[in-house]
This record gives sequence, structure tokens and C-alpha cells, in this order.
Amino acid sequence: MKINICILAILIVLCTFISGHAVPKGSHETKAVYQSGAASVESGYLETAEEIEDSKLQSFKDKMLRYYKDWPKPSKSNEPSPKDRPLSPKEVFLTFDDGPSPNTEKILKILNDNGVKASFFVLGSCAERYPDMVKAEYEGGMAILNHSYSHNYSMYKSLEGCTEDFNRGRDVLKSILGIEPLSFIRFPGGSDNRVSNSNTMKNIRDTLAGKGIDYVDWNVSSEDASAAKVPADKIRSSTISQLSHRNFAVILMHDAGGKTTTVEALPSIIDYLKTQGFVFRTFSDITTAEYNEMLKDKIIDRGAATK
Repeated sequence: MKINICILAILIVLCTFISGHAVPKGSHETKAVYQSGAASVESGYLETAEEIEDSKLQSFKDKMLRYYKDWPKPSKSNEPSPKDRPLSPKEVFLTFDDGPSPNTEKILKILNDNGVKASFFVLGSCAERYPDMVKAEYEGGMAILNHSYSHNYSMYKSLEGCTEDFNRGRDVLKSILGIEPLSFIRFPGGSDNRVSNSNTMKNIRDTLAGKGIDYVDWNVSSEDASAAKVPADKIRSSTISQLSHRNFAVILMHDAGGKTTTVEALPSIIDYLKTQGFVFRTFSDITTAEYNEMLKDKIIDRGAATK
């Protein structure tokens, strides 16, 4: 009898140990590996081998639901579910690249004073210098997305180099926020930049899009990066001229350290958008309708061979 009791106790301990160490499907402890030619590239964006195979069939709303639970919710509790909300007559996504920097704090104040949310494509190297600014963006209800770690165009020499740089940027954001960044990225210089080899860039675009990682461009540029310091009036006029015939806009701006005139131009740009009836949206609660509109306008996954 005593032997049976001992055996039973041992079995209970073994079962407890095994169940406590099992890794569930989809766990972030399981790294995904996908193939490009002879090279294997690790990516934390896709968690399991099954997800890699299923990503082409996975609907947008299913892919995004895992992120909604961690990101700031819509301010109104009676707002429709993101997957169901139709497009507004006019919508705009304000996006800022290359921060954070001391200018980011000024931009956040302008946004908050105007009751407006925006999306920040953050550099990991800058986030390491200003982690409190990244937290302030998140706590203020802004969307935070990966813009690579270094912004060094040498990453475009290979798929492996590009993936490594973006993974490093993702890891920095995750360490600061404690959650996985949203599954949208923006390439430095855009997805059709002229500094990379066209064939290599096509391979990078096709591989990421084929694995469920969406890259985001824009359809309105503020032109604030066309020179080291662009006058605020020119930033405003360039932006407004491109908005005059659009009802759906993703605007490119920058919050890097040298972009003080972008800060100066922002209030008047927001005023114009409000008077024209634009609704301000972000990537943290993007809807299926908005996602499809971006695909149609080639703002998301522009030039990718597969989706």
C-alpha cells in the first residue's frame, strides 16, 4: 500500500512538472523561421511554423486581434468593434518617422492639445536614448511601430541584413513597452527607395509581405525631409496641396531632432484637416475597411508580388 502511494505521488509530481513546462502553440518562446533561398531568417513577428504556413490565408482581423488586447482602446466604450467600423467620409493617418527626439515631446503636446492621435514609426537607436518618450507616446494613445534600429541603408544589401536590423529595432521597443510592437513596419526611405538594389529590395518586400508582415508607405508627403531644414510654410503648403483631392490620406512627417519646422507647421496642418472634416486615425486600432483601402491605394505592401 505504501509503495502504491509513493508511485502515485511520483506520477503527480511528474505531471505537474511537464504541464508547467509545456510551450503552448503560438507562444512567444517559439521563434519562427522562414526560408529565403538557402538562408534561414528568424523573426519574432510570426510565432510558429504553423502560423508561417497559414499566414497567407489568415484574415486581417484575426491577425490583429492579438494586438488589440495590449494597445490603448478607443476612447468611447460604445464605439463599434474595429473589424466592423465602416470608413468615414474623410480619414487621415498622421505618421512621424525617425524619432523619438526632443521634438517628439513638442509634437505630443500639440497632438494632445488638439485631441488628435498619430502613429510613430520609431528607430530603435533613438528609442534607446529616449525610452521615456516612447512610453509617453504609448501612454498617450499613440501607435508605435518599427522603423528599423539604425536607419542605415546598408541594411538593404541583403534580406538577412534588413531582417536583423528590423528585429533589433523590434526588440528595443518590446523591452521598453513590455509588449510586442504592432505588426506594421516602415522601410527607411520607403519600400521603393532608390538607394537599394531593385532586385534585393523586391526580394525583401515579397518575403515580408508573404509572411504576413505589412510594410507601410504614404500617399501624402509633407516634404519636410526634402532638405535639412524646410520652411514651415512650405511643409504646410506641400501637405495641403496633396490633400485637396483626397478623402483618405496617410501623411509622412518626421520627428527627428533637426525637424523643428515640422513642429512649427503641425498646428496649422491639423487645423486644416479639422476644417475639412477629416477623422484622425492610427494603426493601433486600424479597421478592416481602412486596411483594405490602404491595400487598394498601394500604401500597404506596395509592389509586393504576394500577400
